[in-house]
Amino acid sequence: MQHPSAKTTATDLAVLHREIATIRAQLSAIDRSHGRIEFSTQGIILEVNQNYLDMMGYHRGELLGRHHRLFVPEADHDSPDYAEFWRRLHDGTFQRGEFMRLAHDGSQRWIQATYNPVCCPEGRVERVVKYAIDITPQKRAEQVAERASLLLDAQLAAIDRSQCRVEFSADGTILDVNDNFVQMMGYRREELLGRHHRIMMPDGGYDPVEYEAFWELLRGGHFHRDEFMRIARDGSQRWMQATYTPFCLSDGRVERVVKYAIDITDRKKLEARNSRRERLESIGALATGVAHEINSPLQCILGVLNYLNASYARQADASGTLKPAGLAGWVRDHREAIDDAIDAAEKAAGITAAMRVFSLPSTPGRQEFGLGEAVDIAIKLTRNATAGVAAVAIDGESLSHRMVGYEGEICQVMVNLIANAVDAIQERPGSERGGAQIRIEGRRLPDGGLEVVCADTGVGMEPDVVTRAFDRFFTTKDTGGVGLGLWLCYDVVVNRHGGQIRIDSEPGRGAVFTLWFPPSCLVDGDRHVDENPRSADLSPAR
Repeated sequence: MQHPSAKTTATDLAVLHREIATIRAQLSAIDRSHGRIEFSTQGIILEVNQNYLDMMGYHRGELLGRHHRLFVPEADHDSPDYAEFWRRLHDGTFQRGEFMRLAHDGSQRWIQATYNPVCCPEGRVERVVKYAIDITPQKRAEQVAERASLLLDAQLAAIDRSQCRVEFSADGTILDVNDNFVQMMGYRREELLGRHHRIMMPDGGYDPVEYEAFWELLRGGHFHRDEFMRIARDGSQRWMQATYTPFCLSDGRVERVVKYAIDITDRKKLEARNSRRERLESIGALATGVAHEINSPLQCILGVLNYLNASYARQADASGTLKPAGLAGWVRDHREAIDDAIDAAEKAAGITAAMRVFSLPSTPGRQEFGLGEAVDIAIKLTRNATAGVAAVAIDGESLSHRMVGYEGEICQVMVNLIANAVDAIQERPGSERGGAQIRIEGRRLPDGGLEVVCADTGVGMEPDVVTRAFDRFFTTKDTGGVGLGLWLCYDVVVNRHGGQIRIDSEPGRGAVFTLWFPPSCLVDGDRHVDENPRSADLSPAR
């Protein structure tokens, strides 16, 4: 009969064997998924598995018997930290962390590893077993991200030094400003923080509906870039070129809006002076024609007055009393003459009114006006220039839209385009000018915008001229041109009215200037959309 203690011992041994088998299975699983390398307490390589060889690019025979420093940069071989690392392992302290090691080809390999001291029964460290996984791709990604972050921080710091920055909450409350913005606007930092963006808006100089739509656009996550006029602390106007960029949370909600801006006040003042110069030059160029246009009705009025004076002398007696004989016919004849004088006076008054609209500076805010009336003014002012050169054809019905904007500036645009067309037609040889025409028409598009076309049968433009036509001070004239006319057209249409302008032209085929104005430039009640619009693709020429 078997002794009970023998049975217990057999059971314990069976359990122990199972535990050993489990441990071996676990180590085998780790060995399949990890790199393993074993060292003596002095750092000599005793054993290595295939995963570690593959990771570091060595053959087994190239590692056995070599020292661990084979994997360490030479500058660290004799460093105190490296000596302390092996001293602690020798004393039985395991090490865990991320380490940079050198592969066989000299490249850097990042590993996540544990160095595990293994003790003999007496408690002395017999060897060190290291398990490692290759984290080089992750570390490289982290390094790239870190470099990108550092570069981004450096770029933001550089931008912050050179540009104005102000940050808003989604409702427009000012959260932060940099020194450049404070200096530009003349405020102290504490005077802005916690205030609303509208503190910098002109009193009564903006549309509250459009202003709210602007912030609603930003809250929707859409960035906005444009030129803006804002009011500084001292009440002066400051112009800035700015971008408003929304920053969103993970759920898509806008957390804040960051605005970067540069001060373009001096540039805008220069542009205003150039615009006034162009306007004055246009007025000077038009003066002769306007004088001629006004002189004709004045001569008519003067003739009527002379006729009335002489007729009165014949009809009145010595006392100045009108003679009854023939008085009815005399009155009828004079009524017709007076009607002629009234017509002439109204014509002169219309020309004078047109010149007044054209010459006066723009109002601070946008005003409602008729597009057709603006075009009529331009035609009246250029009548002397077009006479004998080209017929001006307009589609009055297509131009009968009500606009919201700057009437005088639109008149200036049309005057410049007509003058440009006249010059282009006159560049043609005389034999090729027959039937020369300048055509102006408008069309409401399905996108809600308004298209205005000014086409001519002039000499046309080379491609490089089309590309540069709207550049400031660009001109193809040898004398008499300063290159501001078409630049002003671009500025008025694009910058002042938020529209677009395009030129389609080829040498010998005339030119077509297409102006597009957004729906915001049309009076709300003007919602008629023309059928069969020619084009809605009106990307600006630059």
